[in-house]
Amino acid sequence: MTIKKSLLLAAVLFIATLGCGEYSDAQLNLKQALPGMWITSKIEVTIHGLNGTDSTLVEKVEESTWRNRFFVHPPEYYFGSDNKYQRVHRSLADTLISNARGLWNTFGDTLMLIEPDATYQYVVSKEKEQIVFKTMVDWDGDGQNDDEFTSWQRLLRKMK
Repeated sequence: MTIKKSLLLAAVLFIATLGCGEYSDAQLNLKQALPGMWITSKIEVTIHGLNGTDSTLVEKVEESTWRNRFFVHPPEYYFGSDNKYQRVHRSLADTLISNARGLWNTFGDTLMLIEPDATYQYVVSKEKEQIVFKTMVDWDGDGQNDDEFTSWQRLLRKMK
């Protein structure tokens, strides 16, 4: 899988996250904080066992990289208070690349995103002014969910 293709796949896996002020550093209240519009500010994937070896590779995509290298806007997420969500990914010309819809729910520090053909699970934490989502994925296509995927999100607009 090419890096560009992998990054677009990552966009599909992204989840929007939560802003600040709705929870303390010790305890995130995901159900309260999540409703709103979010943007992915950064992703980092640590690929273990690259090409069947014991090598490790770290891929990073900053918010500006989406625009300057991949010529797309960072993915945006819309989390409704009715537990529905939408993930929108657009080109720089605002052409729709993908538009996924589904349901979201939380269980403690875990966020579940449920789409018709897939379910995603992330452990959520707070880091400075952003929310961080972590999960294990098969980024390199070797059949093993042994690659660490981390996504940082920032709030664009709070919804009631």
